[in-house]
Amino acid sequence: MTPLSYEPSLNDLLELRRWLLDNPGTLSARHYSAMQIKPVGRIAIDSGKLDHIFPKRMSPRSCAVSDISLANNLFVYNPRGVPEAYRVRHGLPPLPRIEVLGEIMNDAHLP
Repeated sequence: MTPLSYEPSLNDLLELRRWLLDNPGTLSARHYSAMQIKPVGRIAIDSGKLDHIFPKRMSPRSCAVSDISLANNLFVYNPRGVPEAYRVRHGLPPLPRIEVLGEIMNDAHLP
């Protein structure tokens, strides 16, 4: 995934871009403010599509109970795929991914 050099709009995020599945986490008001996260819109996720593409997702319960921050799992990945190469080299499968958010969106909400 190539990082964006500008604040994206929802339309920018709906374009072809690789999205990797990682572990869930909590987002406290303090981290929300410190990380300068800004909402850009909403999309409706189709739970059937999400379950089909990502059948083995970690439960968010343990992260919520242990207050493990979402910030622990936010990374800008090198476009050359260094983290993926590391995973494969060590016998781990690549991270689950989608190439566009439309793959998990409810069809009624596609632009």
